[in-house]
Amino acid sequence: WNCIRVVGDCRNVVGGAVSLSTYLARQRQVAKYLESIGLWYYPCGGAQNDDAAGLTGAEMASVVGPLARAMSRRPNVIGIDCIQETAGLTGGMAKCAAAMGAARTAAPNLSVTCSWVPGSDDGWDAGVWADLIAAGAEHLDYHVYYGPLTTQGAEEAVAQAGGRPVLIGEFGAAMSLGATVRTARYAAVQSLAEYAGVHGALLWSIISHDDTPANDWGAFDPADSDAPRADVVDQYATWRDAGVAASW
Repeated sequence: WNCIRVVGDCRNVVGGAVSLSTYLARQRQVAKYLESIGLWYYPCGGAQNDDAAGLTGAEMASVVGPLARAMSRRPNVIGIDCIQETAGLTGGMAKCAAAMGAARTAAPNLSVTCSWVPGSDDGWDAGVWADLIAAGAEHLDYHVYYGPLTTQGAEEAVAQAGGRPVLIGEFGAAMSLGATVRTARYAAVQSLAEYAGVHGALLWSIISHDDTPANDWGAFDPADSDAPRADVVDQYATWRDAGVAASW
């Protein structure tokens, strides 16, 4: 594993629960720590689609722009996912354009995008990627939480990317799906991550949201944070592009 992705929270910054200076300080702390242990960092400015649903594009940009500026000074930051899983939602593309524009202005040296999560292999034909590129995306980041999987999703994304990097910014399977389905999902995503033009895949998540099966996505058992789940970790560790490929 060579890269960590952390999703921030624009809503709490805009709402005043966390100051922008504290938010940026925490992001710098993560980036610096990961650099010290030889890992890449892929920060996401906005948390889930909740932020984009309740905030304006200008409000998102007011957080993402300063984040990009702060991250541009960190040599181990590979790029910015400005708003998570929002591009294909109603009104989401305009907000993504505002956030990506602010990030690009603040940090021309960093690749910017907004991630998206299709519901199936066929979801790649919906035009989201073309709209994202038109809005300013410099790499494509798609999240894989569906099955069964073929390489169609990777083929579509790479074809529409036009030479831009493609990254699977999230994939995973909850404990509620059972070990057989989880193992099959990881094996299928491996074929996507190693498809020509795709630059790796990031597993969601390191730890679980809670210990209910539907929310238990972690690579480590919540009952023992030091105990990796063999059916997740052992298989993921064998991937050529576990994390971000050297070709990024």
